[in-house]
Amino acid sequence: MAAVALALPVYSHHEVVTGSVIMLVLCGVVLAVLGIARWRRR
Repeated sequence: MAAVALALPVYSHHEVVTGSVIMLVLCGVVLAVLGIARWRRR
């Protein structure tokens, strides 16, 4: 994580925001899939 934090200033603001949004979307998709899987198991 430290390496990522140090590398962030190298990229432009737009790329950082886009990367953050992509990570949030991916996390949301994973949580949704896990939630659906748990709901279907019941």
